[in-house]
Formats: sequence, structure tokens, C-alpha cells
Amino acid sequence: MPEVKRERRESRLINEWMAEFHIGAPQWKHPRVGPYPGREPELLKGVKRGWVDIIFKENDIVHLVEAKMRPTAAAAGQLLEYSRLFPLTPEFSEFADLPVRMIFLTTSEDEITRATCESLDVKYIVFRPPWVEQYFMELALRQ
Repeated sequence: MPEVKRERRESRLINEWMAEFHIGAPQWKHPRVGPYPGREPELLKGVKRGWVDIIFKENDIVHLVEAKMRPTAAAAGQLLEYSRLFPLTPEFSEFADLPVRMIFLTTSEDEITRATCESLDVKYIVFRPPWVEQYFMELALRQ
């Protein structure tokens, strides 16, 4: 049976959103944030690093973006953690003093999730390119 190439839907969503709204902004796809642990096992204890879907810099503001195909308030928690880890990240030390904005990118509206995000200063953005409809139809047929 031929292998089917799986595409990470959130990555496609982010790529298209960035191309449409933030073209030309310096960006880092799926970077780790947090302090860099030493190489010795004892130095790894208590060190946390997270994976942000994308970081981009625009107008001297650093934007941390988490994308989910379906709205979930858990994304707000992830972004809060990333925003605390970002200033501790050696790879981004030159931006450590810039303001950080958190963005949750999703494909549909959810009032409760939006309210949760807004209460935590996370911008809630709905972006629904045409392929998303097909994706959800195919997903429904599999269930």
C-alpha cells in the first residue's frame, strides 16, 4: 500500500495566515523557548522548554502563535507558558526586552474559548481558508 504523506494541518494554517497577513515579517517556525539546559543529566532537572508553532517579529513586537484546528482554551495556557519562557531563551536574547503578544489562531468561533483567551490577553483569531471545509468534511466521514 502506498504511503500517504500526512500534512500537519496547523502548519498549513499558519503558513497561509502568515503569507496573507504578515508577509515579510521575520519568523521562526516551531522554535523551542526556554533556558538551554546543560549537557549533564543533573543539569536537565527542572529545565523546561516549549515548542511554539511560530514566532514572528513585527513593529518591534514579538508575536507568539499557537494554532489549533478546533478552538480550545488549552492553547491560551500554552501561550502563557511560552510567554514566560521566551525572555529566558538564549536564541532570542536580542529580543528579550521587546513586548510579547500572544495569538491563538484557529478555524472557527467559540465564544467561551474567545472569552478565556481575551481574559488572559491572548488575541483570538479565526482564519478559515477554503481547504478547511474539506478537511472537516473528510474528518466527519471518518468518524
